[in-house]
Amino acid sequence: MAEKKSVFLKFAGLLTLGLMLQADSFAATSSQTFTYTGRLLSTETGEAVETLVDFKLTIYDPSGQCLLYEEQQLQVDLTGSS
Repeated sequence: MAEKKSVFLKFAGLLTLGLMLQADSFAATSSQTFTYTGRLLSTETGEAVETLVDFKLTIYDPSGQCLLYEEQQLQVDLTGSS
């Protein structure tokens, strides 16, 4: 019984080590950017918006109390983007 427990613990240790190394490798190669794709539709007509628009991106911590990042893109021309 003790031999089975020892083999199991060795296997569990190797599995844990393998997962830790894999996670470290993934973190080193993961991107620091993301892409968000969507459509801007007029609330009046339901048609795609094709004018100049202002975008504001804000990212807060999980509690919603601390602003972590903010970016504004003003006068983005969406003409012909539909």
